[in-house]
Amino acid sequence: MKKFLLFFIVALMTVSAAAQQKKGPRKVTLEKDGNEWVMKVDGKPFFVHGASVYNSQPFFHKLPNFGANTARIFTLMNKDADYLLNTMDKVGLMCHVGLGFASIRSGFYKADEAAAIAKQEGWIIEKVKKYKDHPAVLCWCIGNEFEIGHAGKPLTAQYESINRLAKKIHEIDPNHPVTLTIVDGMTPAKLKGIMEICTDLDFLCINGYIKEGNRFEIPKLIKEIGWEKPYMSTELGPEGWWLHEKFSENRYTDWGAVVDYTSTEKEDKYEYCMTTLYKDPACI
Repeated sequence: MKKFLLFFIVALMTVSAAAQQKKGPRKVTLEKDGNEWVMKVDGKPFFVHGASVYNSQPFFHKLPNFGANTARIFTLMNKDADYLLNTMDKVGLMCHVGLGFASIRSGFYKADEAAAIAKQEGWIIEKVKKYKDHPAVLCWCIGNEFEIGHAGKPLTAQYESINRLAKKIHEIDPNHPVTLTIVDGMTPAKLKGIMEICTDLDFLCINGYIKEGNRFEIPKLIKEIGWEKPYMSTELGPEGWWLHEKFSENRYTDWGAVVDYTSTEKEDKYEYCMTTLYKDPACI
Protein backbone atom coordinates (compact mmCIF):
# COMPACT_ATOMS: atom_id res chain seq x y z
CA MET A 1 0.00 0.00 0.00
CA LYS A 2 2.77 2.43 0.94
CA LYS A 3 4.63 1.74 -2.33
CA PHE A 4 1.45 2.46 -4.26
CA LEU A 5 0.87 5.72 -2.36
CA LEU A 6 4.48 6.80 -2.97
CA PHE A 7 4.15 6.15 -6.71
CA PHE A 8 0.82 7.95 -6.79
CA ILE A 9 2.22 11.02 -5.01
CA VAL A 10 5.26 11.18 -7.31
CA ALA A 11 3.01 10.95 -10.35
CA LEU A 12 0.84 13.78 -9.04
CA MET A 13 3.94 15.90 -8.40
CA THR A 14 4.91 15.43 -12.05
CA VAL A 15 1.46 16.47 -13.26
CA SER A 16 1.48 19.50 -10.95
CA ALA A 17 4.94 20.68 -11.99
CA ALA A 18 4.08 20.36 -15.65
CA ALA A 19 0.87 22.30 -15.17
CA GLN A 20 2.78 25.20 -13.63
CA GLN A 21 4.73 25.76 -16.86
CA LYS A 22 1.63 27.23 -18.44
CA LYS A 23 0.83 30.80 -17.41
CA GLY A 24 -2.64 32.20 -16.91
CA PRO A 25 -5.58 30.69 -15.03
CA ARG A 26 -5.98 26.94 -14.77
CA LYS A 27 -9.25 25.37 -15.80
CA VAL A 28 -10.35 23.31 -12.81
CA THR A 29 -13.31 20.98 -13.22
CA LEU A 30 -15.13 18.33 -11.20
CA GLU A 31 -16.25 15.31 -13.18
CA LYS A 32 -17.95 12.08 -12.27
CA ASP A 33 -16.56 8.88 -13.79
CA GLY A 34 -19.02 6.14 -12.91
CA ASN A 35 -19.46 6.53 -9.15
CA GLU A 36 -16.11 8.27 -8.65
CA TRP A 37 -15.59 12.05 -8.50
CA VAL A 38 -12.43 13.40 -10.11
CA MET A 39 -10.95 16.88 -9.93
CA LYS A 40 -9.12 17.88 -13.11
CA VAL A 41 -6.66 20.70 -13.73
CA ASP A 42 -6.44 21.64 -17.40
CA GLY A 43 -8.04 18.31 -18.23
CA LYS A 44 -5.67 16.15 -16.14
CA PRO A 45 -6.74 14.26 -12.98
CA PHE A 46 -5.56 16.01 -9.83
CA PHE A 47 -5.94 14.42 -6.39
CA VAL A 48 -5.00 16.89 -3.69
CA HIS A 49 -2.06 16.13 -1.41
CA GLY A 50 -1.15 19.11 0.70
CA ALA A 51 -0.97 21.05 3.91
CA SER A 52 -2.53 24.14 5.44
CA VAL A 53 -0.38 27.28 5.61
CA TYR A 54 -0.83 30.17 8.02
CA ASN A 55 0.23 33.40 6.37
CA SER A 56 3.83 33.16 5.12
CA GLN A 57 5.16 30.30 7.23
CA PRO A 58 8.71 29.84 5.94
CA PHE A 59 8.49 26.10 5.29
CA PHE A 60 5.60 26.06 2.82
CA HIS A 61 7.75 26.38 -0.30
CA LYS A 62 9.35 23.04 0.64
CA LEU A 63 6.06 21.13 0.58
CA PRO A 64 6.68 19.62 -2.91
CA ASN A 65 9.78 17.92 -1.46
CA PHE A 66 7.44 15.85 0.70
CA GLY A 67 4.95 14.91 -2.00
CA ALA A 68 2.53 17.83 -1.79
CA ASN A 69 0.90 19.38 -4.83
CA THR A 70 -1.33 21.86 -2.99
CA ALA A 71 -1.15 24.36 -0.13
CA ARG A 72 -4.22 25.68 1.66
CA ILE A 73 -4.38 29.25 2.91
CA PHE A 74 -7.16 30.57 5.10
CA THR A 75 -7.53 34.10 3.83
CA LEU A 76 -6.34 36.52 1.16
CA MET A 77 -7.00 39.37 3.59
CA ASN A 78 -3.35 39.94 4.42
CA LYS A 79 -0.28 41.57 2.97
CA ASP A 80 1.29 38.22 2.11
CA ALA A 81 -1.30 37.17 -0.51
CA ASP A 82 0.82 38.04 -3.56
CA TYR A 83 3.92 36.48 -2.05
CA LEU A 84 2.07 33.28 -1.16
CA LEU A 85 0.48 32.77 -4.56
CA ASN A 86 3.57 33.75 -6.54
CA THR A 87 5.81 31.46 -4.51
CA MET A 88 3.39 28.56 -4.84
CA ASP A 89 3.34 28.99 -8.58
CA LYS A 90 7.14 29.11 -8.66
CA VAL A 91 7.61 25.86 -6.71
CA GLY A 92 4.79 23.96 -8.43
CA LEU A 93 1.99 24.14 -5.88
CA MET A 94 -1.67 24.83 -6.49
CA CYS A 95 -3.51 26.90 -3.88
CA HIS A 96 -6.72 26.08 -2.06
CA VAL A 97 -7.59 29.75 -1.55
CA GLY A 98 -9.45 30.78 1.59
CA LEU A 99 -11.52 33.96 1.31
CA GLY A 100 -11.83 34.74 5.00
CA PHE A 101 -15.59 34.53 5.63
CA ALA A 102 -15.77 35.50 9.30
CA SER A 103 -16.68 32.91 11.92
CA ILE A 104 -19.49 33.41 14.40
CA ARG A 105 -17.06 33.23 17.32
CA SER A 106 -15.08 36.19 15.93
CA GLY A 107 -17.91 38.57 16.93
CA PHE A 108 -17.86 40.11 13.45
CA TYR A 109 -21.67 40.02 13.09
CA LYS A 110 -22.67 41.29 16.54
CA ALA A 111 -23.16 45.02 15.99
CA ASP A 112 -25.06 45.04 12.69
CA GLU A 113 -25.31 41.62 11.04
CA ALA A 114 -26.75 42.82 7.72
CA ALA A 115 -24.16 45.58 7.31
CA ALA A 116 -21.31 43.25 8.27
CA ILE A 117 -22.42 40.63 5.75
CA ALA A 118 -22.73 43.20 2.94
CA LYS A 119 -19.29 44.62 3.70
CA GLN A 120 -17.77 41.16 3.81
CA GLU A 121 -19.30 40.11 0.51
CA GLY A 122 -17.86 43.23 -1.10
CA TRP A 123 -14.26 42.65 -0.12
CA ILE A 124 -14.41 38.92 -0.88
CA ILE A 125 -15.59 39.59 -4.43
CA GLU A 126 -12.83 42.20 -4.90
CA LYS A 127 -10.21 39.62 -3.91
CA VAL A 128 -11.65 37.08 -6.34
CA LYS A 129 -11.54 39.63 -9.16
CA LYS A 130 -7.94 40.48 -8.32
CA TYR A 131 -6.61 36.92 -8.21
CA LYS A 132 -8.95 34.88 -10.42
CA ASP A 133 -6.40 34.67 -13.26
CA HIS A 134 -3.46 33.70 -11.07
CA PRO A 135 -2.01 30.35 -12.23
CA ALA A 136 -1.71 29.00 -8.67
CA VAL A 137 -5.42 29.20 -7.87
CA LEU A 138 -7.04 25.77 -7.57
CA CYS A 139 -10.37 26.70 -5.96
CA TRP A 140 -12.08 29.30 -3.79
CA CYS A 141 -12.98 28.36 -0.22
CA ILE A 142 -15.41 30.96 1.09
CA GLY A 143 -14.80 30.27 4.78
CA ASN A 144 -13.27 27.94 7.35
CA GLU A 145 -15.34 26.62 10.26
CA PHE A 146 -17.51 29.75 10.23
CA GLU A 147 -20.22 27.94 12.19
CA ILE A 148 -18.20 27.44 15.38
CA GLY A 149 -19.57 29.46 18.26
CA HIS A 150 -23.13 29.86 17.00
CA ALA A 151 -24.54 28.25 20.21
CA GLY A 152 -27.88 27.46 18.60
CA LYS A 153 -28.18 30.80 16.81
CA PRO A 154 -29.80 30.44 13.37
CA LEU A 155 -27.24 30.72 10.59
CA THR A 156 -29.67 31.49 7.78
CA ALA A 157 -28.18 34.91 7.03
CA GLN A 158 -24.68 33.42 6.77
CA TYR A 159 -25.86 30.51 4.61
CA GLU A 160 -27.62 32.89 2.25
CA SER A 161 -24.52 35.09 2.06
CA ILE A 162 -22.33 32.09 1.29
CA ASN A 163 -24.59 31.05 -1.55
CA ARG A 164 -24.75 34.60 -2.99
CA LEU A 165 -20.96 34.64 -2.95
CA ALA A 166 -20.72 31.23 -4.63
CA LYS A 167 -23.12 32.32 -7.35
CA LYS A 168 -21.30 35.63 -7.92
CA ILE A 169 -17.89 33.95 -8.01
CA HIS A 170 -19.13 31.55 -10.67
CA GLU A 171 -20.27 34.53 -12.73
CA ILE A 172 -16.92 36.34 -12.61
CA ASP A 173 -14.66 33.28 -12.60
CA PRO A 174 -15.82 30.21 -14.56
CA ASN A 175 -12.43 28.50 -14.19
CA HIS A 176 -12.40 27.58 -10.52
CA PRO A 177 -14.86 25.68 -8.29
CA VAL A 178 -16.20 27.13 -5.04
CA THR A 179 -16.34 25.40 -1.68
CA LEU A 180 -16.81 25.88 2.08
CA THR A 181 -14.98 24.22 4.98
CA ILE A 182 -16.90 22.89 7.98
CA VAL A 183 -16.02 20.74 11.00
CA ASP A 184 -17.03 17.10 11.13
CA GLY A 185 -18.78 17.71 14.46
CA MET A 186 -21.73 19.32 12.69
CA THR A 187 -24.78 17.09 12.85
CA PRO A 188 -27.02 16.37 9.85
CA ALA A 189 -29.60 18.71 11.40
CA LYS A 190 -27.10 21.56 11.62
CA LEU A 191 -25.99 20.92 8.05
CA LYS A 192 -29.52 21.25 6.75
CA GLY A 193 -28.93 24.91 5.89
CA ILE A 194 -25.97 24.08 3.72
CA MET A 195 -27.91 21.35 1.95
CA GLU A 196 -30.97 23.51 1.33
CA ILE A 197 -29.52 27.00 0.91
CA CYS A 198 -25.90 26.71 -0.27
CA THR A 199 -26.80 24.96 -3.51
CA ASP A 200 -24.21 26.79 -5.62
CA LEU A 201 -21.25 25.25 -3.81
CA ASP A 202 -19.38 22.82 -6.07
CA PHE A 203 -17.96 20.64 -3.32
CA LEU A 204 -17.66 20.56 0.47
CA CYS A 205 -14.51 20.61 2.60
CA ILE A 206 -14.41 18.98 6.03
CA ASN A 207 -11.94 19.25 8.90
CA GLY A 208 -12.04 16.04 10.89
CA TYR A 209 -9.77 14.18 13.29
CA ILE A 210 -9.72 10.69 14.75
CA LYS A 211 -12.18 10.33 17.60
CA GLU A 212 -12.51 8.09 20.62
CA GLY A 213 -12.27 4.45 19.66
CA ASN A 214 -9.98 5.23 16.71
CA ARG A 215 -12.92 6.44 14.61
CA PHE A 216 -12.39 8.58 11.52
CA GLU A 217 -15.87 9.58 10.41
CA ILE A 218 -15.70 12.01 7.50
CA PRO A 219 -16.99 9.49 4.89
CA LYS A 220 -19.73 8.45 7.32
CA LEU A 221 -20.81 12.09 7.84
CA ILE A 222 -21.00 12.69 4.09
CA LYS A 223 -23.33 9.72 3.70
CA GLU A 224 -25.46 10.68 6.70
CA ILE A 225 -26.18 14.19 5.44
CA GLY A 226 -26.97 12.96 1.94
CA TRP A 227 -24.34 15.13 0.25
CA GLU A 228 -24.31 14.09 -3.43
CA LYS A 229 -21.46 16.29 -4.64
CA PRO A 230 -17.76 15.56 -4.04
CA TYR A 231 -15.92 16.50 -0.86
CA MET A 232 -12.34 17.16 0.22
CA SER A 233 -10.67 16.42 3.55
CA THR A 234 -8.85 19.63 4.52
CA GLU A 235 -7.67 18.66 8.01
CA LEU A 236 -7.16 15.14 9.34
CA GLY A 237 -5.02 12.99 11.58
CA PRO A 238 -4.65 12.07 15.26
CA GLU A 239 -7.00 13.76 17.71
CA GLY A 240 -5.90 17.32 18.40
CA TRP A 241 -4.87 18.64 21.79
CA TRP A 242 -8.39 20.06 22.24
CA LEU A 243 -9.81 16.52 22.24
CA HIS A 244 -7.36 14.83 24.62
CA GLU A 245 -9.25 15.74 27.77
CA LYS A 246 -12.33 13.92 26.54
CA PHE A 247 -10.91 10.42 26.20
CA SER A 248 -7.18 10.25 26.85
CA GLU A 249 -7.12 9.80 30.64
CA ASN A 250 -3.81 7.95 30.55
CA ARG A 251 -1.95 10.45 28.39
CA TYR A 252 -1.07 13.00 31.06
CA THR A 253 2.08 13.72 33.01
CA ASP A 254 1.97 14.05 36.78
CA TRP A 255 1.78 17.82 36.36
CA GLY A 256 -1.17 17.67 33.96
CA ALA A 257 0.48 18.16 30.57
CA VAL A 258 -0.76 16.07 27.62
CA VAL A 259 1.65 13.37 26.44
CA ASP A 260 1.69 13.58 22.67
CA TYR A 261 1.75 10.56 20.38
CA THR A 262 5.07 9.26 19.11
CA SER A 263 5.98 9.86 15.48
CA THR A 264 5.29 6.18 14.76
CA GLU A 265 1.84 6.38 16.33
CA LYS A 266 1.09 9.52 14.33
CA GLU A 267 2.24 7.89 11.10
CA ASP A 268 -0.13 4.97 11.68
CA LYS A 269 -3.04 7.31 12.37
CA TYR A 270 -2.36 9.47 9.31
CA GLU A 271 -2.11 6.39 7.12
CA TYR A 272 -5.39 5.09 8.51
CA CYS A 273 -7.14 8.39 7.70
CA MET A 274 -5.71 8.67 4.20
CA THR A 275 -6.39 5.04 3.31
CA THR A 276 -9.99 5.53 4.42
CA LEU A 277 -10.32 8.58 2.15
CA TYR A 278 -8.70 6.90 -0.84
CA LYS A 279 -11.36 4.21 -0.69
CA ASP A 280 -14.22 6.73 -0.87
CA PRO A 281 -15.14 7.57 -4.49
CA ALA A 282 -16.69 10.88 -3.39
CA CYS A 283 -13.42 12.21 -1.98
CA ILE A 284 -11.36 14.43 -4.24
